[in-house]
Amino acid sequence: MRTSSVFNILVKFAGIAVCGPAHAADAELPAWFAGGWCGKKDGATIEEHWLAPAGGSMLATSRTTAPARPLEFEFLRVQLVDGVPTYIAQPQGVPPTSFVRTAGGTDWMRFENPKHDFPTRVEYRRKGPSLHAEIAGPGPDGHERVIAFEYTRCGDAARAIHAFFDAFNRHDIDAIVALYADDAYLMSSDFDAPRRGHEGVRRTYSELFAQLPHVHDELLTLVLDGESAAAEFESSWAAGTNMPAGKLKLGTFFKVRDGRIVSDVTYFDAEPRAK
Repeated sequence: MRTSSVFNILVKFAGIAVCGPAHAADAELPAWFAGGWCGKKDGATIEEHWLAPAGGSMLATSRTTAPARPLEFEFLRVQLVDGVPTYIAQPQGVPPTSFVRTAGGTDWMRFENPKHDFPTRVEYRRKGPSLHAEIAGPGPDGHERVIAFEYTRCGDAARAIHAFFDAFNRHDIDAIVALYADDAYLMSSDFDAPRRGHEGVRRTYSELFAQLPHVHDELLTLVLDGESAAAEFESSWAAGTNMPAGKLKLGTFFKVRDGRIVSDVTYFDAEPRAK
C-alpha cells in the first residue's frame, strides 16, 4: 500500500513536470539564447552561461575577467512573472533588479525598467551562430547611452582563442606556447616557410615582441565552426627603435584539437598604415 502510494505521487509529480502548465509556459521564454556565450569587451573576457527553459524560468551566470582587474560576476534569470518574461539581474550578487519584456520576435527580445537608473533597457538578438546583447539608458549628457556586447558560442576553440589573445596582450610567451599542440603548424604572410611545434611558436612571438615591445591586439570578430575559428583583429604599436608607430588589420584561421591550437594561418597586408 505504501509502495503504491509513493509510486502514484511520483507519477503525479512527473506528469506535472512534463505535461503541466509550467512546461507549456516555457515556450514563452527565449530558448534561443540557451547555452554558453563568450566575448571580449575593452580587454576583458565575458562569459554568459544560460540553462534551457524549465519550470517557467531560465537561469544563468555571467563572469568578466581581465588582467589586473578584479573578477566581476552576475546572477541572471529570465522568469515568467504573471505570464510575462522578466529579465532579473543581480550583478555582484546585489538584490535583484527586474526588467519586463516589452518587445521581441523569434530571435530577439527586449526588456525594460524605466525606473532603474542604468540601464533601463536590456536586449538580446540571436544572429545565427552569434549573439548580440546590449544595455542602454540615459547617459551623463542626457542622451541615450548604449553598450553593446558581441558573443560567440563558448567551447574548446573559443576558450583557446580568447586565451591566446589574453596571453598575447600580456606578452607572456610561455603561456602562448602552452596553448599550442606539440605538432602545431604556423604560417603567416611574412614567413618564408611554415613554422612548426613549440619551437616555431616561441620563435615567432619572441621575434615579434622584440621588434614591437608594446604591440597590442584587439579582437574585432571571431567566427566559430566546431574546431575551426576565424579571427579578425587589429594590431597597434608605439614607435620603437626601428619601427614607427602604426596599426594593422589581420585575419587568422585557427584549428583547435583537444583545447590546443594545431593550426594558425595568418594573412595581412605587409604595408601597415601609420597612425
